[in-house]
Amino acid sequence: MLVGDAAGQAKPTSGGGIYTGAFAAKIAGKVAANAALEGDTSAKRLSEYDHLWRKGLGKELEIGMKIHDYMGKLEDRQLNDLIGSLNTPSILNTITEYGDMDHPSVLMRKLMFSGNSLRLMKAFGTFLGTLFEEPGRAQRI
Repeated sequence: MLVGDAAGQAKPTSGGGIYTGAFAAKIAGKVAANAALEGDTSAKRLSEYDHLWRKGLGKELEIGMKIHDYMGKLEDRQLNDLIGSLNTPSILNTITEYGDMDHPSVLMRKLMFSGNSLRLMKAFGTFLGTLFEEPGRAQRI
């Protein structure tokens, strides 16, 4: 069982991984201990770890990767415009209250369903709509 960077659990937006690594390590420890106590350390038994960490972290890492990819494609002018569009008291208050570097989806949902959603949709284009699509579904362009 791999944990942390070796398991691809680093956060795409910051490169950090203390939270994700600790989260996954706790799961790995429980799965390994239970497997040892049961006398079944087969790959099939230990694969429970992969299922559980992905269930707990997968969506956040996927959203983080979409944010990373989106931000990486912006030109300097576009990035400046985007950051400038977020510089309103109500948006900054929402970011302050709900911003969590380990759970970006919470903030994104709050921003999407706030009174600023039209302003944000203009700033982000179709990006916000792609954040919560199910994996495998075609993304809008």
